Amino acid sequence: MAMAVPDDKAFYFCNGGGYVGIRAKSMPEFVSAVKRAPANSLEFHLRGDKNDFAAWFYHVVRNKRLSKRMTDIKKKNLNGEKLRSELLKVVPKK
Repeated sequence: MAMAVPDDKAFYFCNGGGYVGIRAKSMPEFVSAVKRAPANSLEFHLRGDKNDFAAWFYHVVRNKRLSKRMTDIKKKNLNGEKLRSELLKVVPKK
């Protein structure tokens, strides 16, 4: 995804308290956001039966491969910096 999505399709990073002030409208912005977002925000998007990352990559970015990789990451039940590291491994930097 070289092009940015519109504001209403951006990924807004949240935690249990709401929006944390970080959003991503493109792949490079997503990588940067994952690096800066609080760990509890990354965990929030994979809580319970949710996988907000997989849903965004599938429905907005339209990248089934990345969506599947996000599903695989969720299955690993990671948290904190291990989760951040795993997310950064699978998302293209460009």
